[in-house]
Amino acid sequence: MINCHSIILRIIKSYKGDSNRRTQTEITDECIAMGGTNITDRRTRIILRELIDAGAPIISTPAGGYSWYENEAERIKCYKELRHKGISILLRARNMNRNCLAEKARRVKQEQMKIPYRELERVG
Repeated sequence: MINCHSIILRIIKSYKGDSNRRTQTEITDECIAMGGTNITDRRTRIILRELIDAGAPIISTPAGGYSWYENEAERIKCYKELRHKGISILLRARNMNRNCLAEKARRVKQEQMKIPYRELERVG
């Protein structure tokens, strides 16, 4: 069995620096060419995430592409971009939640206004 993690790690290590970053599809194609048969782009993305979580210094840019860490400027740039993207996603999640709760409250109020007064007296 071919270990796609080690193949992808070997691939990404060969692309140092921001100017040499590779897309997920390019890494997948190269992995297949090196013997990682039947790997998908999705599986490549999962493996890259697992490698990063395990401690590999892989730069992953929101603009698309991966490279091996080369210098501090790249690390700082990537960190700021990912942090900004993360904050934006959290704000969108908060706004979606707030908007849905407001809609839920509006629907409940609308339903309550449809209940005849006599039915309310029986309940109370």
